[in-house]
Amino acid sequence: MLLKNDIQDCISDLKEIFSDQKNNENEKNEFDSLPEGVQIVLVDMRFNLGHDGFRRFKKMIKAVREHDFHRAALEMKDSRWYYQVGKRAENLVKMMKNSATSTTGMNRIRKLANGEDIEDLAALAERKNEVTIPHEKFINELKNDGII
Repeated sequence: MLLKNDIQDCISDLKEIFSDQKNNENEKNEFDSLPEGVQIVLVDMRFNLGHDGFRRFKKMIKAVREHDFHRAALEMKDSRWYYQVGKRAENLVKMMKNSATSTTGMNRIRKLANGEDIEDLAALAERKNEVTIPHEKFINELKNDGII
């Protein structure tokens, strides 16, 4: 339940960050229309960096708003976060660079957050101290299971 709430908080925050702030009356959410890979990267980063930490990536956020995903990936690499996180950051940069034009990412993230594709998100959260697998392997397993 906590993980579900955390993911929903991240998604809500990202929708706020990527809303059309020029016209508040007809605020347009651009997050849902971003390519799937970009959405996954942003949710991952926002989840791990938190509210304030994610917002420090001003140039990356600007590049994503402009749909310049290659520049966004370069901005991700040009940070302490990239060197601190290591292989997972490398994989996220690759995902950002190689993002397809699919707009189904939000639907898949929403399914994860609602527990539709994973039987017990709470059990996953409780397993946080278990041995982890590389991010790339995790993504491949999610793809093989049809989750993403």
